[in-house]
Amino acid sequence: MTAKKTQSCRRYVGTIPAMLGLLGISILVQAGGCPGNMPPPPPRPDVTDVAMQGIAFVPKDVTIPVGNSVRWINMEVLPIPHTVTSGDSTDVNPGALFDSGLFGPGQSFELQFNEVGVFVYFCRVHPLVPAMRGATVTVVPAP
Repeated sequence: MTAKKTQSCRRYVGTIPAMLGLLGISILVQAGGCPGNMPPPPPRPDVTDVAMQGIAFVPKDVTIPVGNSVRWINMEVLPIPHTVTSGDSTDVNPGALFDSGLFGPGQSFELQFNEVGVFVYFCRVHPLVPAMRGATVTVVPAP
């Protein structure tokens, strides 16, 4: 498998303070042209895109021919990081096959699949959210 992480937009124009009990929390506000207002990177014939938005993988399950890639794009409107991590959070060694590390809105992670099989993955940040665990990439023989 070949992995690549990219950043397409990381421009923020300021912060808005908010109060949660006695704690002050800063929320980053994104400028126009950033995630939520920005179209995903241009499609490529050998790449299947999976959006990460609304704390979900969209679509959750994809099927690709061997040798093609999947590109996960963090399209969250708020500054919510995600990961793409092989396996399940209950595995002895999650991430043994691949792990993107944290990436925020406007960033993407791309992985080429060179073996036929079913690859299960989840987000380390949101392992209890059903829409962010048990996702699959099914790799089939090339036509």
